[in-house]
Order: sequence, then structure tokens, then C-alpha cells
Amino acid sequence: MAESVAPAQTLHKNPDQLLKTAPFIVCADDGPGISPANRTHIFDPFFTTHRAAGGTGMGLSIARAMVETHRGSLDLVDSVRGAAFLIDLPVGGTSPDKILDCS
Repeated sequence: MAESVAPAQTLHKNPDQLLKTAPFIVCADDGPGISPANRTHIFDPFFTTHRAAGGTGMGLSIARAMVETHRGSLDLVDSVRGAAFLIDLPVGGTSPDKILDCS
């Protein structure tokens, strides 16, 4: 939802880097957002506010690990409403030393 997300230049910690590292993806919703107390823990493995509903707390930590494997970043960014995440991916793919052998 573009109307609930701040302009792209304010989403990244360093706007100049945003121009160098495109492409990027912003994923946002218009829900209640993430409380200030939980913002520092949302990428911690097993952290969840929905354990009773079956939440494992692994989704964001796995997503961040996958993006970082490809030399990118996944960050929670400020938004006017709801939660917003910036996925920043480097141009040129993954370096050979970061490729995982899943065999």
C-alpha cells in the first residue's frame, strides 16, 4: 500500500545507498503495526506474539537470513500506518563465497 508507506528515500538508512543497490522491495500492510517494545525483537528466532495461534516466530528470521545470503538486507522501516519492510538486494547476484551447498 503506497499510501501507508513513507517515500522510498526515507525508508533506507542511507538514501544515497538506495540508488546504488537497486532493486528493492517494500512490503507493507495497513494493520495495527508493530509495537515499539517488539520492534527490536521481531527478527529474533522464535520471537512471536501469536504463539497461541500457532506462530513459531521463525518467519522473519528465516526471511532475513535468506536475503542476507544474497548480500541483501531486510529491515523494518517507519511507516505512516501498519508495518513496512524494506528488502534491499544488490545488483549482480550472489558472490561465490555466499552460495550455500544444500545437497
